[in-house]
Amino acid sequence: MAGSLFIYWGTMLTIIHSFKNKILKNLIAAVSMLFSAIVLLEILFSFFSISCSGGNTLVAKNWFNHNWSENRLGFRDKNPEDINRHDKKNIFIVGDSYVAGHGINEENDRFSNILRSRLENCFDVFNIAKPGADTKKEFGFITSFPLKPDLLIVAHVNNDIYTVLDKNAISTILQIAPQNKSKFKKFKPSGNYLITHSFLLNFINYLLTEKKKDEDVFLMSRTFSSFNAFLNSEAGKTIEMAYYKNDSLLKLHLKDIDKFVNYATENNIDLLFILFPKMNDVVMDFTNTTANIPIAEYLENKKIGVINLTPVIRTIKQEERIVSKFDSHPGVTTHIAVADTIQKYLKTTRLFVKYCN
Repeated sequence: MAGSLFIYWGTMLTIIHSFKNKILKNLIAAVSMLFSAIVLLEILFSFFSISCSGGNTLVAKNWFNHNWSENRLGFRDKNPEDINRHDKKNIFIVGDSYVAGHGINEENDRFSNILRSRLENCFDVFNIAKPGADTKKEFGFITSFPLKPDLLIVAHVNNDIYTVLDKNAISTILQIAPQNKSKFKKFKPSGNYLITHSFLLNFINYLLTEKKKDEDVFLMSRTFSSFNAFLNSEAGKTIEMAYYKNDSLLKLHLKDIDKFVNYATENNIDLLFILFPKMNDVVMDFTNTTANIPIAEYLENKKIGVINLTPVIRTIKQEERIVSKFDSHPGVTTHIAVADTIQKYLKTTRLFVKYCN
């Protein structure tokens, strides 16, 4: 590429010197410099490895290529036989990208791996998670896994409810107008060839798309007395957090959660749910009261272990809480805090004594 630029500039200088008109020379020189700068930035961005929330940008795909590997079952972990020790009890941690460690460069910085290191004298810890998984898929991970857990930890994230039904059925229940039902989709690269294939333009398009989406939500919500009132409006119902405010959708989601409860009961497995809030300061408390608290109360009424992580995560500054300004997944500091919280829970309940003494 450097050789091509050298040849290009050699050719352009020859062309520029052939013109006598100074204005034309300056114009061609300026255009050539701009083109060269774009090419250099494109080369630079092609080497960038940046984790982004949606994972669909070219620089995010670079990040996955550099930092992500999977075992034979498709999970970001060692193969089960390389973890399993016959004289140790098994902890399964099941979930989505929060558990798999989207944006976490080193697997050992994830809370599952931190617990594996800390509890190695008592437990083998398995990370059974995939980005984009929901509660239904996560239950399938457990039932198809070649081993059985002694303790099953299920990580719940607010977006687990989003596929409780297909989008058309949800739109009908929420009475969302057809033109509004897909208003706030996650970022997907434009079909434009340059934006799809240029690292630089692809990333700029991502930033502009995410900024506009955030601005649209903010501008609409500020016209209401509260965020809660906003989600009760037709415009607000297009925001998927509104699903939790609908009794029918919430009950369906709780039925999916009950599958883990029934599975654990039938197989004499200890069960613990950990509930993540939204990582953004603006909506964290709202998602806690709308989703986490009702789910925690539901599980507590069933005598199921549950940790609402909101109070712990709220104490971490947002810039340390998440991976980066481009990726709102839990950062290393949050993973450490989650590991601390689970470890403390195990030691203050019968579980640690049951398995480690």
